[in-house]
Amino acid sequence: MTRPFASGIAALDAYLEAGFETVRGMSSRFSATICGHLLRRQTEMGIRGDVAEIGTFEGRFFIAMGLALAWDEHAYGFDLFTWPDDQVMDRLIANAGRCGLGADRFTPRPFDTGKLGRDEFRGLTGRRPLRF
Repeated sequence: MTRPFASGIAALDAYLEAGFETVRGMSSRFSATICGHLLRRQTEMGIRGDVAEIGTFEGRFFIAMGLALAWDEHAYGFDLFTWPDDQVMDRLIANAGRCGLGADRFTPRPFDTGKLGRDEFRGLTGRRPLRF
């Protein structure tokens, strides 16, 4: 079945087709596709950088964004990772691996971002520019 829209990034589109619905979360396939398309356009325009998501949960949207990055870009996922239980981060890591996002491409960060200052947040994201 052909989808009426695609991001134009092969790894991301394959995930949206076959893995997205297997990961628990609130994000829609449409929103992940549109954000992937935006990341693709940024890359085409020479805009580069890492991404960070606040509220990563088990990774549904986060994996999509990580799969949209170039080989030398990195994804940071912030969450408390304690709801509904203390195995949320373990499920994020397992979901990412199962869906093709290598462990070297992302870093889960178990922090309450509401309590982080700007410099602390920058330190937790490698002090490199974030583009999304």
